[in-house]
Amino acid sequence: MTSQQEDGQMEPTTTTTTTTITSGCEPLRIVMFEEEVPGVGRIWVAQCIDYDLAAQSTKLNDLAYEFEKALVCHVVACLDAGIEPLKHLPPAPNHYEELFKMGEPYSPRIPRVVSSRDIPMMLRGTNKEIRVAA
Repeated sequence: MTSQQEDGQMEPTTTTTTTTITSGCEPLRIVMFEEEVPGVGRIWVAQCIDYDLAAQSTKLNDLAYEFEKALVCHVVACLDAGIEPLKHLPPAPNHYEELFKMGEPYSPRIPRVVSSRDIPMMLRGTNKEIRVAA
């Protein structure tokens, strides 16, 4: 089910999407959901399942890009500190995995945050599986 936005793009009217990003070794499973924030309104949240890493956006169409930026920032900060990226992050709380399992495919177009030569080898050529759930 979709609705047309002011900019003419189609956006799911359901409130949860999921994605899987392959980062070189194992896929990153990400659930995207809409929630109400007091004093702010409705926002979209992207929450990684396997590592407690998240991003937010006011538009679903921008959310995958915002998550990619957060992931790249995490990787760069870890590499600068001499820490292996993602390994020190715990998994997200279990209810996010349940949301992911209920999801249906969704495929965003994600602009590149930085040029490919600047992306660490572990993040190049990422594959994504995105789902929408009621």
